[in-house]
Formats: sequence, C-alpha cells, structure tokens
Amino acid sequence: MLASSFSRGRSNGGEIVYFIRVRPLEREVFFSFEHYCTIASIWLPLYIVGTSKVVRKGNFLFEVVDVFGNKIRTTKSYWNKIITKKHPDFKYSTKEIENTIKKPDTVFRSIQDPTIVLYRKKMESDTIVIVAKLLNSDGFVVTFYQTTKPQKKGEVLWKKP
Repeated sequence: MLASSFSRGRSNGGEIVYFIRVRPLEREVFFSFEHYCTIASIWLPLYIVGTSKVVRKGNFLFEVVDVFGNKIRTTKSYWNKIITKKHPDFKYSTKEIENTIKKPDTVFRSIQDPTIVLYRKKMESDTIVIVAKLLNSDGFVVTFYQTTKPQKKGEVLWKKP
C-alpha cells in the first residue's frame, strides 16, 4: 500500500487533519494529529502545525493487542478529551477499556466505514463500546461509551466462544 498524495485541512472543530490517498484502494483516509499511521510499514508522525508536537510512544496512555493481533492505542490527552468533553458520564477506567479491546464479547465492523471496528463487552448494568480506526493492523481509539441498549449493526467479525 503506497501513499499517492498527502494534504492537510481542518476538521469542524478546527483541528489540523491530514488526508492521505492510499494505493491500491484509492480512497481517502484521515487521521487527527493525535495519532500515528502506518503506510507501507513506514511510521509517519503527524504534527500539530505551528508547534511541531509529535505524539511519541511515551505519550500513549495504553497500547493493547486485540483478538486479531492489531495494536490499538490512545494518548493521555485524547483520553482526557473524551472523558471531559465527549462522555463525562463514563464510569469505567482505562483497565476496563483495555480489557474490552483484549477480551471483547463481540467485535463489529462499522456499516459506514470498513476501517472502523467496534469492540463490545457486557458489564453488570450496561455495555462498554470502544470505537477504533484500523489501518495495516495498527489502530487508535476514536471514542468509547457505555450504553444500556447496544445496537447490533454491522458485520460481526468476532464473537466470544
């Protein structure tokens, strides 16, 4: 898989986002500055324009291997963004998130984006859902949430025996 073009833009929230057109798929994939991506086995650090901040391995809150052997990670700053802005009512710790990725009850592929995977694990009163974006067996957490009514949409990729 080779990068055939590389450009940048801004998300609706004003973050710098990089767009990479990848061969042979010839489809656009985007990544926020918080994450690394792997193209043709070469690590490409993505920068915050103007400050040259690079997400280094030491800035990861966790990096775990899922049931398929994919590495899924998130940074400390992105975790804080999710739990303070997106889902302040989230009651589980990073250990439960890591465990859900390592030992989920079910794994689904998104119906809207084939590079998005949802890991679900039933807890006592609700279900944890972790949404991750994958590329070349590397991935990052997009978001996570808890729900009492998990939706069963998308292709089932894996189910706990």
